Amino acid sequence: MTPRPQLSLCIPVTMDTGLIQEFVENVSQFFQKFPLLYEVLFSVNPNQDQSLSLLQYLAERNPHYRIVENKSKLSRAQNICNLFSQARGDVLIATDLDLAAPLSEVFKMLEVFYSDKETEVVFGNRFKSKKNLETLIVEADKMESFFRDVLKDKTQWPFADPFCPLVAIRRTSFEKIKAALKPRGWHWTQELQRVALTHELKYQEIPLYMGSRKGTKPPKSEALHLLHFVLFRV
Repeated sequence: MTPRPQLSLCIPVTMDTGLIQEFVENVSQFFQKFPLLYEVLFSVNPNQDQSLSLLQYLAERNPHYRIVENKSKLSRAQNICNLFSQARGDVLIATDLDLAAPLSEVFKMLEVFYSDKETEVVFGNRFKSKKNLETLIVEADKMESFFRDVLKDKTQWPFADPFCPLVAIRRTSFEKIKAALKPRGWHWTQELQRVALTHELKYQEIPLYMGSRKGTKPPKSEALHLLHFVLFRV
């Protein structure tokens, strides 16, 4: 029987084929240094034939890779939830193909679970990174900044960064709360934070370094999904 992975790394958006090979090389180099049992799950929506062909080629040559083909088009948030539901690892971590948050930050999150067995969820805080010289200026994202302020004014939201793209949860904890999750749109972290609070999961929010790469941006329509969240979900 195949041992359960210690880590499931979940990639919700795979449209940019130019980033796939670079991502694979980074993953290979990283796990040579840190010999963990791991798997990487890639989500592929319909009509992503080029991405699917490339990922199938790579998965045939690397047993750590798994492809999740969606029957209908899912949003990034829905993809993360779906990937987490199918992941086998003890710890589930969502990140993006562009690795705007380097894999070293993934390892930092994983370390939290091993140092504190009671922690169930780990969120990132991009505003407390010590590497300020290269840190992406997330304040420049006006949409995130606006809705972060709304959340704090309306609810006294306890999290400093409700929209950090890197998030981690124990698989057993995800199983407890997945029925309560209502993913929509691009951002998913704020929904996981909401459910973690209502289910009284033990969480930590740790400083997270974001590299100089700006990363993948949500569509403009994401403002409607965030408005729905602050009006009807909290």
